[in-house]
Formats: sequence, structure tokens, C-alpha cells
Amino acid sequence: MKKSKIICIHIHSLTWFDKVNGNSYFSSVVSVYRNGKNRPVEFIKLPFQYGHGSQPEHEAKTELINLKYIQDTNTLWRYCDEKGIILISTKTDATKAQVKEYGK
Repeated sequence: MKKSKIICIHIHSLTWFDKVNGNSYFSSVVSVYRNGKNRPVEFIKLPFQYGHGSQPEHEAKTELINLKYIQDTNTLWRYCDEKGIILISTKTDATKAQVKEYGK
């Protein structure tokens, strides 16, 4: 059976800043929405890892390529723009424990 077209990718990340060492960390859940569905049909979890800025989007792109949801591209936003896919990326500050648990 052929999969329906992806219409939206939502990356929600929890972030934590380690004030003692000055490092940022995140974990994310990537929700993939397909044509004809009003709720996500696939979830991809990105575990607790070092990174800040656009690192969650970069890691999401890598995982989406590995799982064959999308083809290799320069940036995820450019791929989505070219394919007419809505890309939403949100970040929420959280505690270290919350960030570690979110990506499991």
C-alpha cells in the first residue's frame, strides 16, 4: 500500500541549559502528519543530547532521512518549502529530568 503524502512535520523540543558548565541540551518528538489525517500518524523520538539553536531541526532531518520519510536535502526547511510541507518547530525550556524523560 502506498503511503499518503506528508503534509506537516512538527518538531517539539524540550531544552535545558546546564548553567554550571554552560552547555545546552535537548530532546525532541517529531510528529509526521499525512494527507487525510487531522492528527499525527507517526512519532519519532530524539533522545537527550547536546545541542542548541537549530540542532533539533538538524537531528530531526537526519532521522527523517534515515527512516526514508524524506530525501537528503541541504536543510529541512528548504525541503519542506519545496515540497509544500508545513514545518513547525517549537521549543520549551524544562528541567534536566524532564528533557531526559521526553526523548525516551
